[in-house]
Amino acid sequence: MSGIYSDTINDRIYFCGESSLNGDFNVNDQTVSVQQEGQWSTLGSFLNRPKAALFHNDTLYVAGSFPSGNGLAIASLQCLVNGNWCECGTFDGSIYRLKTIDGDLYAIGAFTYADGQLCNGITKRTGGQWVPVGTFDVIGPPYIQDLVSWHGVLYATGTIRYGAPDPKDVAYLSPDGVWLALGPGILGGFGNGRSLAVYNDELYVSGGIPLNAGNAGHGIMRWDGQQFHPVGTGFQDQSNTYGNSVGASEMEVYDGKLWACGTFSYAGNVPCPGIAFWDGERWCGLPLGPEPEINTIEFFHDTLFASCHVNLNGEPVNCAVKFTGSIYSDTCSVAVGVPSLVSSAPQGLRAYRDAEGMLNILGLPPGTACMAEVFDAEGRSVHRRLGYSLGDRMQFQLPPLGPGAYIIRLGRHGAVRFLGP
Repeated sequence: MSGIYSDTINDRIYFCGESSLNGDFNVNDQTVSVQQEGQWSTLGSFLNRPKAALFHNDTLYVAGSFPSGNGLAIASLQCLVNGNWCECGTFDGSIYRLKTIDGDLYAIGAFTYADGQLCNGITKRTGGQWVPVGTFDVIGPPYIQDLVSWHGVLYATGTIRYGAPDPKDVAYLSPDGVWLALGPGILGGFGNGRSLAVYNDELYVSGGIPLNAGNAGHGIMRWDGQQFHPVGTGFQDQSNTYGNSVGASEMEVYDGKLWACGTFSYAGNVPCPGIAFWDGERWCGLPLGPEPEINTIEFFHDTLFASCHVNLNGEPVNCAVKFTGSIYSDTCSVAVGVPSLVSSAPQGLRAYRDAEGMLNILGLPPGTACMAEVFDAEGRSVHRRLGYSLGDRMQFQLPPLGPGAYIIRLGRHGAVRFLGP
């Protein structure tokens, strides 16, 4: 499954992807799956994968990477009008997303031309035609993964190569109609952007964003209008390390939180396989099974729906799941910033460095065993190990630390501040 769209007007939810018309999968006979009042049905038949569906001005648009479908030799985009599939534009490549921004319908993806006009991956529906949205001065055709508006300006991310020394991959539309690189962009030759969101009046970008290439965050970072900042400790892979492939394929703001789904197993160094949310201070994960491979999420009637792989928790789910629990957060990271972290320390818990440089924790019950994690003042995890208290204290030999304030979190026992080095 590549996309989910909730239609609140007609009270139904659409799943787009590799689904079969007759239950026996056939790549030459794929559909849009529809659930309404708990019942499944199918809509249309496409040659190859539909990726996105969207209602705009009472018309259902379905887009993807199909060369034809529904008896029409029309590639990548078709629309349903009064029960009939119709032509609604011609594209020379795949469409990844359909989005309504400020009342206008946009299509983005890996196409160069739309309705015969040079569009380079971004086009807008105007007067029954698809028209270009700005121009790019880049190396090779840009492949656009997401598009948002922030303070009345359009921002795009994807594979956008401005050239050496770094590709950039994040751009904004200038008043002159030219797409310009946003700040330093995404550093690293193998980086790329996959999703954008506006949360707490800041622009969030996620994707292949490696911390070791000099980026502000790993897998995700936020732009305040002047520079990029980390989002806690970002995303981590299966081993809770900073693998280069982690990132969010989609982000959505719901109930005052920024939700993300994608190829990560940890967010903020807490377990959250495939889905997590950021509340402005910390990451929280859902109690999901291992390796769900979440591609996209959508809230419908206050229920979280997701598209994943064929199995979840060892049970066959055929790519579509919903969360039936009453509490979404299972495990949360510590909040970003020293004051909020210190407030979580229980009374009597304290830490100090002795003459040998050992970190001593006092105030834990004898025989306490827990995972201890050290965070710097920006909330970045700098050290993690298992601790065990002997007698009245727990001791750690820490790696070299720079000057400043640090927090050590001691599992469910709380967190306490100490100074380095």
